[in-house]
Amino acid sequence: MEELAELPIVPKWLGQPMYPGGFPVRMENITYSTESNSETLQEKWLKRCRSVVANQQPDKADEELLVHWVVYYLHAPIWRMNQEAFDWGVGPLLKKDLLSMSLSQLIGECLDIGIDPL
Repeated sequence: MEELAELPIVPKWLGQPMYPGGFPVRMENITYSTESNSETLQEKWLKRCRSVVANQQPDKADEELLVHWVVYYLHAPIWRMNQEAFDWGVGPLLKKDLLSMSLSQLIGECLDIGIDPL
């Protein structure tokens, strides 16, 4: 298994990647703070969903954070436990330029291989 430090994409806002027991940290356990507010990633996701349902433009900064979280999620060591499944699913996805995708595209790619990152 690759060392985490050697991964091609590591979200910088998370600092050191943490994968307790090989699993990604859950959205509701990660809080992102700015000078004006503090929200969990789950709250940011729900806010995005409400914007989309209301036909409003989602916040670009929140979208970027959520893309970074999905990339972090895809790099979890747990996906490498079964090499055949990794080679078929997450492996080819990690070779793409994930950070250039929109959140909707990235979630679509995940769902295509049977992973729901949210």
